[in-house]
Amino acid sequence: MTFTIREAIQSDALSINTINKESLGYDISLELTTQQLNAALINPDHTIYVALDDNTVIGYIHFCLYTSFLAPQEYLIMELAADTRYQGQGVGRQLMNSLEHEAQLHGISLIRLGSGTHRHGAHAFYESMGYSSTKEQRIFKKELD
Repeated sequence: MTFTIREAIQSDALSINTINKESLGYDISLELTTQQLNAALINPDHTIYVALDDNTVIGYIHFCLYTSFLAPQEYLIMELAADTRYQGQGVGRQLMNSLEHEAQLHGISLIRLGSGTHRHGAHAFYESMGYSSTKEQRIFKKELD
């Protein structure tokens, strides 16, 4: 099945929020999703594509330019998610292909992503797309007042 892919717009916030809740299990407020979407849309280092079925957002990918002193610039996938009713129908694959095409256009030769250790289905999907797990690591966070 082929879906329409376009860049995200501000009015996609509700759909993205719903997909995040239902597909990824993140119960983030619509207000925060809207704020973060708006911030990403004006940041030239961030790109968000949405997949549409009959003008309804059914999935999205958010990636950004990743710069490090240790390697050439690469793209970092921040989120990839599809509506649960469309999983397994090629939405994620089409979004990933759009990202890879964008990378080639900009001379980016490496794409990086992280995936929770419990997301075995996602790991199989990424491997089917030619991605390989290169290391295990821990993520440390600290909330500041």
